[in-house]
Amino acid sequence: MKALFLLLIPAMSFGQWYKIDLNDVAVIATQSIAGGFDGWNQNIIHHRYGVGKPFWDNHTSWKRKYKDYDNGDLRAKFFLSKSVLVGATDGFHMTRSVSRMATLATIGIVAGDWKDYPKGQRWLIVAKKIVLSIIANRVTFQIVYK
Repeated sequence: MKALFLLLIPAMSFGQWYKIDLNDVAVIATQSIAGGFDGWNQNIIHHRYGVGKPFWDNHTSWKRKYKDYDNGDLRAKFFLSKSVLVGATDGFHMTRSVSRMATLATIGIVAGDWKDYPKGQRWLIVAKKIVLSIIANRVTFQIVYK
């Protein structure tokens, strides 16, 4: 219930911009995903989530991007596993990749509708979306992070 209240604060503080439209819902959704995966990532790093499990163990899972790291074969395990597709190799990189993709989606959502905002109100609408983004991101981070 607290999370819902926190999400409504920016809506109540912007006077005529209080209406939450579909674009705002998309911003809240993508930033909730970003914050949740960021919290999960921090659990992997600081709370030893997944220790002993090959995909999740932060101390050894990073080796999964290589053919055979322990025997000196540092070639990519599969095409682009050491760069663009590193998120498919282990939990740490997967959570970072998803969080970053969700943040990029948020930016795209806001930028995609920029021309539709009334000219004198563009920055106020963007400010509302920034506040919604921060709240959605941090609330879901706190829910997921131990």
